Amino acid sequence: MIVRNTAAVPLDQVLPVFIDSLPLQHDYLENQPVFRGIFHLFNTNSQVLLPFMDKLLQVFAHVLDPSGPDQVGDDIRADLIKLLGALNSEMPAQVQAAGLSPFVPTA
Repeated sequence: MIVRNTAAVPLDQVLPVFIDSLPLQHDYLENQPVFRGIFHLFNTNSQVLLPFMDKLLQVFAHVLDPSGPDQVGDDIRADLIKLLGALNSEMPAQVQAAGLSPFVPTA
């Protein structure tokens, strides 16, 4: 719903619950639509995600952790790493504090 009709979603009510339920613990197949929604919001209305950045960075670190199971697949991982590159240019201290520096693409 977030991707198809963002305006119809009361983001102020939905995002706290949505983001608080992450990272997913059981059905990793659901990560694909979850991350597509997150990417969509970053691309269209990133300001709504600012209050949740610390939590989102923790989630990103969790799903990218190479010692755990593959939770996102190659396509989502590639998109997430691109997003981390953009976030690192805007908030490098937060990205580093979340332990995501190894995933930031180098120029």
